[in-house]
Amino acid sequence: MAQRQSATATNTQLYMKWVAAMVLFAIALTFIVQNRQLISIYLFTTSVSSPAWIALVVMLVIGILIGFLMGVRGIKRR
Repeated sequence: MAQRQSATATNTQLYMKWVAAMVLFAIALTFIVQNRQLISIYLFTTSVSSPAWIALVVMLVIGILIGFLMGVRGIKRR
């Protein structure tokens, strides 16, 4: 009986992860479709034109990397 409950709980968890993944995919797809216009990004004397969604995703990745590096640094200090 315990094995059956464990299998049911595992199936439910997998289903919830699948649903969450599909919802996040739909949000990401909507974000990309709504942010296709070209923008210019200026840094010092350099200018780059790209779709807005690419620029935002690049900034997200940079932010995640900074957060990860700051988190690792904070853990090592303790």
